[in-house]
Amino acid sequence: MLIISPLYVNDAQLSSVTKFLLDEIKKKDIITVLHSQNVGYYMKKFCPLLGYDEKLCYTIGLLHDVGKIKVDDNILLKKDKLTSKEFKIMKKHVIYSAEILREHNYDKRIIEAVLYHHERFDGSGYLEGLKGKEIPELSRILAIIDSFDALSSFRLYREPVPYLEALTIIERDIEKYDRHYFRLFKNFIKNWIGK
Repeated sequence: MLIISPLYVNDAQLSSVTKFLLDEIKKKDIITVLHSQNVGYYMKKFCPLLGYDEKLCYTIGLLHDVGKIKVDDNILLKKDKLTSKEFKIMKKHVIYSAEILREHNYDKRIIEAVLYHHERFDGSGYLEGLKGKEIPELSRILAIIDSFDALSSFRLYREPVPYLEALTIIERDIEKYDRHYFRLFKNFIKNWIGK
């Protein structure tokens, strides 16, 4: 189920560069831009509860997949499972994201959070195989929120799952995530949906 935060084009909190980059994502793939809006919304609402700056976290969520604009359409928009070769190419989107954000002089904390958001707490992620507290805090939080929205939103290759089921799926693989932040996010979602 998509949340779809208010249209970013009218969002005074965003810089013109961020709006431009979101438009570039939208031109490339509508599903990616909707996912980005959702992740931005969750980051904006959840992270300030942890003491983080709202605008910083909102920007991280909105632009965490901006590098996908450099991924070939045949891979990005493929409805079937990616081959290992295609997945290797897809994994580069985090590098492309960091490059794009550096080119536009984004805050180092934003670049770092985006670059490492596919690292996993048990070391099974990519690109560097970081584990535990080697992974920046905002990347660990983003990893949870990114996975949660990916599960609970429509994808070309599958239907969305309900919010509580998405949390259960993540919890089954909890060794991949920071347990502390997952527990806080789970409570946040349960309070948000009134369960």
